[in-house]
Amino acid sequence: IGILDREGMPVSAGTRGRVHLSSSMRFSGYTDGTTSESFGNLMATGDLGYMDEHGLLHVEGRVNDMIVTGGENVFPSRVEEVLERYDDVDNAAVVGLADEEYGQRVVAFIVPRAGRKLDVADLLEFARHDLERFMVPKEVRIVDSLPMTTTGKVIRRELRVLGDPDRL
Repeated sequence: IGILDREGMPVSAGTRGRVHLSSSMRFSGYTDGTTSESFGNLMATGDLGYMDEHGLLHVEGRVNDMIVTGGENVFPSRVEEVLERYDDVDNAAVVGLADEEYGQRVVAFIVPRAGRKLDVADLLEFARHDLERFMVPKEVRIVDSLPMTTTGKVIRRELRVLGDPDRL
């Protein structure tokens, strides 16, 4: 396992970078003909993370899911964890949508808990207690359900289209 910067150089413990792996099970490419980025014998996983001082890997999210708003990096999973702790929220997913001022804005798609009435202002106030200012969603959309894969992962690209139909 290696944590590398954008140029393929190793980063020090505690520094976020792109997770790379070395394996005898390495494949030659994807079915669509593309290949994974690699450096030497290390292949990119598509994840961002860091190794702590004990050599433990901490995965923070997927490279493609990272939201950059006003020059700050936002991991959707961190925002989702906070939003889902709110009593009236059953499920939450966060994406970045184009924004003229910030580059991207943080947008939350929320599935309310059955039988509950969600107060968006209260939800955002709740989020402000645990999140940095730039991580708090600029917009909240209430939905009946989130698009999911058969393995239970949110299909973020569908939320981006739902949030910005001009992306089609």
